[in-house]
Amino acid sequence: MKNWGWIVAGLALVAFVFAMSFVAQFNPESGKGQVATVSSSPADSKPLEPRFATRQVPDGDSEPIPQEQYNPGHQDYWFINPHPTSIRFGLEGKKCTCTGVQVFTVPLDHPWWKGEGAAFVKDGQPQVEELQRQWKSPAVLGLSQSIEGLELLGRTESSSPPAVELAPGQAGFLRMGWKNEKVQRDVMSATLWLGKPENRDRIRIEAAIHTHPVLYVLQDYIDLGTLNASDRGQASAKLTVVLPTREKLPLNAMILNPSARDRVNLGEASPVSGEALGALRKESRVPVKAAFTIPIKATWKIPGEEYPEIGPFIKRVEVVTSDPGVNLQAQRSSPVRVVGKIEGDIEVVGTNERGHVMLNRFERQEGARAEAALETREAGLTLKVDRSRTAPFLEAQIDKSPKRSGDRFRWRLLVKVNPGTVSGEFPRGLDPNPAYRDSAVYVTIEGQASRTVRIPVEGRADN
Repeated sequence: MKNWGWIVAGLALVAFVFAMSFVAQFNPESGKGQVATVSSSPADSKPLEPRFATRQVPDGDSEPIPQEQYNPGHQDYWFINPHPTSIRFGLEGKKCTCTGVQVFTVPLDHPWWKGEGAAFVKDGQPQVEELQRQWKSPAVLGLSQSIEGLELLGRTESSSPPAVELAPGQAGFLRMGWKNEKVQRDVMSATLWLGKPENRDRIRIEAAIHTHPVLYVLQDYIDLGTLNASDRGQASAKLTVVLPTREKLPLNAMILNPSARDRVNLGEASPVSGEALGALRKESRVPVKAAFTIPIKATWKIPGEEYPEIGPFIKRVEVVTSDPGVNLQAQRSSPVRVVGKIEGDIEVVGTNERGHVMLNRFERQEGARAEAALETREAGLTLKVDRSRTAPFLEAQIDKSPKRSGDRFRWRLLVKVNPGTVSGEFPRGLDPNPAYRDSAVYVTIEGQASRTVRIPVEGRADN
C-alpha cells in the first residue's frame, strides 16, 4: 500500500504542474488562450540586403579605371531586391566630400522594360549582371538620363538620412561620383546601412581610379648643354607629350615670360605613330592614347646681337591646348625647365652647377652675402657692374683689377642683399614686380667689343 501511495502522489504533482502552466498561458482579459512563442526580435535578425551585380569596380586585379583630371567621373552599380518582402537601405558615409552618391530605382511597370530594356529581362526579372556590363550602352544611358535619382546623405551630413524603399523584384542602380581634381591613384567608396541607420549591418561599394592629366609631359627638365662660338653654335632636343585620356587634341608649346633676347625657340607639335608610339605605350607610366613631339632649339647668338650674353640660361616651357572640351584648369601641362649655358671668354666660377650664386635661406632683417669669381685668359680686360640691369635689391662689388691665377686672371665678385630690402623667394617668374622676375647681377666687359655677363642669384628671405 505504501508503494501505491507514492505513485498516486507523484501523479498528482505532475497534474498540478501542468495545470499551473496552462493557467499561466491563459489570458483572463479576453477569455482566449494564447500560447507564448519564442522568436527573435526584428532588431536581432539580420536585415535583408539588395543583390548588387558588383560592389567593386574593377573586379579582381585589373588596373584602376582611368580618369581625366578636372573632368568629373562616376560609376553605376546595378542592384535588385531578390526577396519576397520590401527592403530598406541608406548611406552611412562616403570616403570624402568630393564623392556624391545617388540612387535610381526603376519600377517594374516602367515602360522602358517593355521597350529598349526588354533585352535585359528574363523570365520577368531584370538581369542586373547584364545591365552592369552594359551600363554605358546607349539603351541603358538613355534610361539613366530619363529618370531622377535620390541624393543620399550620410549620417554625419543629415540627422535624418534619406532611405531607399525597394519593392520585391525591383531593380535600380547606385551612382557614385567624384570630381577628379587631383592626379592620383585612389579608391572611392561608399558604405550603406541596411534596415535602419542604427543597425550594425553594412555593405561597401568601391571604385579604384587613376586620375591622369590631360597633357602629360615626359620630361620636366631638358639640358641643352654648353653653346659657344667655335664648335657648338646651336643645340636641339625634343619634348614628348602624351595624351593619356584622349585620341586627339590641338597642341602648341609656349615659353613663359618670353623676352626679345630669348635664344630658345619652339617648333610645331608632330604626332608620334608606328613603332615609336608602340614603344611609348610599353615604356610610359601612364596610358598612351596619343603622343606628340615638340622640337626645341637654342642658338649661341640671336639675330641682331653683336655679342651674346655669357652665362647660364633657364626657360620655362608649357604645352597648351585650346580645345574647348577640356576644362580650363587642365589646358596647360606642368612646366618644363629648359636650361643651357652660353660660353665666352669670361667664365663664372664658385656658383652652383647651373651657374647661380646661391644666397640660400636667410632672415629678412639680417640680409645675406655670397662670393663668386670671374676668370679669363685674356689680359687687359676691364669689368664693371651694370647697375641699371642688376636687380635693385642686390648689391654687387667687383675688384678693380684682377689677380693672376696660373694662366688666368681672376676677379672676386661679392653679392649682397642688405637687411630689410627683399622678402620671400627670388627669382619669381610670374611676379608682377620685374625685380623678382630677373634677380641677377649683370657685369659688363668693357673694350672695343663690349659684352655682358649675366649672373643669376637665388635665395629666400624669411620674416
